[in-house]
Amino acid sequence: MARVTCAGRCEIWGAALLCLTSCLAFLPTARAKPGDDGAPARPPVDAPAMDAAAEQRREQILKANGPQVEQMTKHWEAQLRGILWAELDRVRRCCGDLPPDARRAIVGAANKSLANAARQYTEMQFGARPQQPLDAVALLHASIAAALKPVASAEVFAAYEAEESARQGRMDRAVARSIVAALDERLLLSETQREAIAADVEKQWQPAWRVQAQFLNTQLPRPAPDFAEKCISSQLDDRQRAEWKAWCQQASVSRFGAHGHVNWPGQSGLDVNAVQPDPWWTP
Repeated sequence: MARVTCAGRCEIWGAALLCLTSCLAFLPTARAKPGDDGAPARPPVDAPAMDAAAEQRREQILKANGPQVEQMTKHWEAQLRGILWAELDRVRRCCGDLPPDARRAIVGAANKSLANAARQYTEMQFGARPQQPLDAVALLHASIAAALKPVASAEVFAAYEAEESARQGRMDRAVARSIVAALDERLLLSETQREAIAADVEKQWQPAWRVQAQFLNTQLPRPAPDFAEKCISSQLDDRQRAEWKAWCQQASVSRFGAHGHVNWPGQSGLDVNAVQPDPWWTP
């Protein structure tokens, strides 16, 4: 197996740092032009549907833990509040001539989405909902975009969506690089293996990986990115495959995510409350 050069190793860990700092992408950036990035817009992230038995169990859990559920929901709303104001700031920079009624409608939609994300995550923590990666940023963007589209011109809305697509593309590329970096740290990949895994990750990309990959930057020792198993094991030699299997059994992202996953920049140590409310939104 080819040895990894010092320069190659530095390049990989530079990519890992990029994944951590990519969470800053929710902060203001230069306005993108339509077509700057080919990444698709994020779809809405809804709570998973449940059958009658699961819904009955959910109601029982919520009834037995009502006060605690409400308290935890408020906690998560406060934690996610900074993301809401950062998303709204992007709207103001793209659509600075919105009338007061439109601004109030957009804020109202964003607040409902924030409460929805906080409630979903709380219910997952209490076992009242099935566990799933919860992209709070995607939820907020989808609700804001839906409220913005009817009140903004086609050109302005296209510019707003282009900026979002460019940001999403940057974050997805950073996440892909962090997966390869975590594997290289533990398994000592060759250059050929790194390139092959990176290509498979790009080909088989899943939006949920944006959320699951946060554990690669917030947990030590670093967990195995087993969510991308199909892109990894086939590229490993026998020694690496045995090490990969043991790594997954000892500490994997799926094991760390026993209570589900939520995407919010505060998990990477960023001050999500640094973005304060803008009076422009409450005319």
